[in-house]
Order: sequence, then structure tokens, then C-alpha cells
Amino acid sequence: MVLNTVCSKTIFRTPWGVLLLAIALGSGLRFWHLAANPLWLDEILTALFSLGQSYQVVPLEQTIGFPDLLNLFHLQPRTCAAIAATVTQESTHPPLFFCVLHQWLTWLAPASDLTSLTWQLRSFPALMGVLLIGLLYCLNRVAFDQRAGVWGAVLMAVSPFAVYLSQEARHYTLPMVWLTLALICLMQMQRDLYQSQRFRPLYWLGWAIVNSLGLYTHYFFLMAVVAQVGVLLGRSLWERRWLTRWQLGAIGLAIAGIGLSYWPWLATLQGHADRGETSWLQLANPLAPIYQTVLTWVAMVIALPVEHQPWWVVGLSGILTLGFLVWLGRVASRGGMSLWKTPNTHLETWTLLGFMVLIWLQFGTIAYGLNRDITIAPRYSFVYYPAVCALLAAACRQGVIPNNGERLNPSVHPSRINRAKLYNRLFPIAFLTLSLLSSLCVIGGVAFTKPFQPQQVARHLGSEPEQALMIAIGYQNFQDVALGLSFALALPPFYPQTDKAAFAFLKRIPNYDGAWQTLATLPHPPAPLNLWAISPELRRRDYPGQLTLSGGVVCAIDPQQHYRIGIPYQRYHCLNFLAKTTRPTRSL
Repeated sequence: MVLNTVCSKTIFRTPWGVLLLAIALGSGLRFWHLAANPLWLDEILTALFSLGQSYQVVPLEQTIGFPDLLNLFHLQPRTCAAIAATVTQESTHPPLFFCVLHQWLTWLAPASDLTSLTWQLRSFPALMGVLLIGLLYCLNRVAFDQRAGVWGAVLMAVSPFAVYLSQEARHYTLPMVWLTLALICLMQMQRDLYQSQRFRPLYWLGWAIVNSLGLYTHYFFLMAVVAQVGVLLGRSLWERRWLTRWQLGAIGLAIAGIGLSYWPWLATLQGHADRGETSWLQLANPLAPIYQTVLTWVAMVIALPVEHQPWWVVGLSGILTLGFLVWLGRVASRGGMSLWKTPNTHLETWTLLGFMVLIWLQFGTIAYGLNRDITIAPRYSFVYYPAVCALLAAACRQGVIPNNGERLNPSVHPSRINRAKLYNRLFPIAFLTLSLLSSLCVIGGVAFTKPFQPQQVARHLGSEPEQALMIAIGYQNFQDVALGLSFALALPPFYPQTDKAAFAFLKRIPNYDGAWQTLATLPHPPAPLNLWAISPELRRRDYPGQLTLSGGVVCAIDPQQHYRIGIPYQRYHCLNFLAKTTRPTRSL
């Protein structure tokens, strides 16, 4: 077993004991420091929709104080139909996750402080991440055996990729729950079609239901449905035999059920597909989808710190990663070939592998055919990660089984047998240790860092807490507004006197001239103050050397305080030159 070498004298030497340990460990990793990092852009969108709010609540083209800004994030009880209507107009996602999270927040009664709200928003995805540990056990137990199920649970528990997705207030772990349930049903359906020649309607009905739920949770789930249908039909081509009428009828009926359940949302899907919010996914480098996919695969098992780290940390992480990947490749390939060649596991191995291949083909088609590189964001690989986790766990378990061929051969020298035995025992320990260390790096914010790094930006914005603060955010669409909100909500730890801070969202269409003119008319904190201009798509040389505010306040650019973390932002020092000045008198 996976952990026999670590705790062979404890209760955890049984498969059930290891499963409980995996669930406990996975729960700790997912809920530990859950609110340590501030909400980032996409999580701001989740917060607004799940709280029953909409874009309309955000004041634009006017000054807003921090308390008023924080009041935007309060629960407004809504029906799921009302949330779906808002999402239809203001988002490019299906509504189910937001409806479920809204109900979750209603049960929890959201707190007024920002840290508690952040924890509550992320707690539901984290809980789904814990549920995934148990479901991976079920998937691998159904597909292979109990010990493969334990391996799957342990791998899901400590996977840095799974921990990363579980700590995001986004709709990634919930569709992975639907997908894992769908794969469990798919395994039984494959056996009905190609082995037992029988029909168990509960699995077929369950498969249709969970796939329908997945489609209402995330649009990318459509790729998973296509891949599952491809696997169902593709096996007959692989074996070069025709399916019977009842088999084709069962498949057709299940697909029709999914289609009919999703029919009311198809028009909305088409409308969302034509919107411009996905323009940032345009393919810039033809090789990018290839190496980005490989890097995502690596991060599913090991994610040591390499982002914004000293060279020696990057070098050590690279050496450890490369060495472990070579070891993992040898073990997994050996175990995978064994699963493929074994009659009792061939169909299940073929099903998982075929599912993943069909997903990757769709990723490539979207990147090279539609010019949308969805591999640019590792999180989008959630759509096939449960299959990767299941197959990798089963292959590794098979690859380290003692007496795996060599000890049965009398020509093999005993010393070589002993080395192989030690090698096989050390692998689970190394795997568990490095994956656990990687998950701790994710929790600590040094791996899978939040996009646009709102915490780092807020540290710069609040670098002079003794000065009053004005933050002007240029926006073209509401994603820019949500980005500005993420920076604002990350500010309090670095700028405790938030009553001295003011914010303004200024439209930057067709250019920033209108935004600067609007800024000059808005109320602001009393001078002297620091003005930060957060200006997407504005180059450093394009920032004006001087800006004016109402009341005769003039702001001079600070050339030493220009940064770019995802987007550029520039500091100005503002003084009131119309204020009367008096000379201090000398004391006698």
C-alpha cells in the first residue's frame, strides 16, 4: 500500500485508514490559510454574482470611500432565476455555481468583515475539493481495485493543482465533482456495452444527470461531454465491431437527455460565445499550447517555487522537479503498460486514456482552429484533471507493486531484487513528500500565485500610510472595474486608515484624456495626498507629467514609483498650491 512504508505499525496500514488520513490531510491543506490571500479579479466577479449583486451596484465616474466600497459586498437574497438573469446579461458563464454558492452564503450568513467573507466564499469550493478525495477513491476502486482507489485519494489530497483550485472562489472543483461522478458511471456503461452485454439504467440516468449539471456549471464541461461520448462510441471502432441497436439506442437516449436538459440555455451559450471578454485568450505563439500543456501536467504533481524567486531557489526547484519527473515517468510508464496489457484493467485504462486524448485534441482545435489558447491558464485543465489523477494513481500503484516481474525471474541477481524493492518503497515517500511540499508552496503563495497579484499591488499603493490616498482606475469594461476592486479590497493590511482613502473608476474610451478631465472634477481627500493612477494598456511614457484635481490641487509624477504587475500603475504627489501659507514665527 501507499503508506505502509511510513506507518506500517499503525491503524493506517489498512486501506480505509489511509483513506481517512488522506481526507484529513486534504481537508487541512484546503482550509489552511484559506483567506490569507485577497480576492483577485475573477473571485470579485464570483463574489458579486453569488451575493446577489450585479455590475450596476458599483459607482462609476465618481469618488467612493472605502466603507462604501466594502458595502457593495453584502448579501442580497435572490432566487436562482434572478441570479441566472443577471449572469446572462453581465457574465460569460452558466449560472449553477453562482446559485449554489448564493445558497451556501445564505446558510452561513455572510460576515461584515472582509477576511471572513473571503473565507466563506472560498469554503464551498474547498469543501468540494475535499469531496473529490473520496470520489477519486470511488472512481479508482470501481475502475481498478481498492488499493488503486487509495492511491487516487492520496494523490488528489496532496496534489498542488487540486489544492490551488480548491482555494479559489471559482467554479472549478464543483464541475470536477460532476466529472468524477460521470466517469464512475461511464466505467459501468463501458462494461455494459463491451463486457457484460447488459443494461443498468441507473448508471445511464446518473451519467446524463451529472453531465447536464456540469454543463450548467461551466461551459468547458461541454468538452468533457464530447470526450465521454467519443469514448463510448470509439471503443466499437477500436474493437472493429458494431454496436447492437439497443446499445446505440441507449447511447442516443442518454445524449438526447443531456441535450434536452440543456436546450433552454443554448441561446445564452451562443450569445456568450460572441462576446469579447475572451479576447485575452488569443493565440500569440504557435508553440505556446504545447509547452503550456506540459507545464500544467507537471504542476498537477509538483509545483515548487520558481516564480519571482532567487536564482538558487529556481535552480534547486528545477533540479528536484526534473529528477522526480524522470523517476515518476519510469514508474508510471511501467505501471501504465501493465494496466494496458492486463485484461481486467485494459478497458478501464483505455477509457481514461481515450477521454484525456479527446480532451487534448479539443484543446488543440480551440487553440489552432479558433485562435483561443485556453492552455494559457492552467486552471482550465480542471476539465480533465480527475481522469489524469485516476490513471496516474493507478499506474503508479501498479508500477511499485513488489515482485513486479523481476523477482519471479530466477536469473535476476538478489542484490538487484533488493535495490528494486527499496526503489519501489522509496517512491511513494518521495511522491508524497514533494507533492505535499508543493501544496504548502501553493498555500504560502509562492506557487500558483494569484493573477495580477493584488496583495503585491496593494503593498505599493499603501506604502505611505501616513498620507491621504486617492486611487484612480481606468476602465474599458467591467473586468477592469473588478480588477480595481480587487486591489482596493487588498489595501487594509498595508493602509489601515482606510477612511483617508478614496477611489474613482474612470472610463478610458476612446482614450485617457476624458478620464483625466473627469478626475479633475471629482472630490478627493485633503492635500497633501498620494494619487495612484492604475491605467491598463497605458505605457510608462504616456503618463502625463502632471495631473490636476479639484480645489487647486496639482499632482506631480513620481518617476521612481512606476510599477507593472500585469497592468501598469503610477504614483503622483499632490499638493494644494492655492492654499494660503503662513510663515512660522521664531520663538524667543
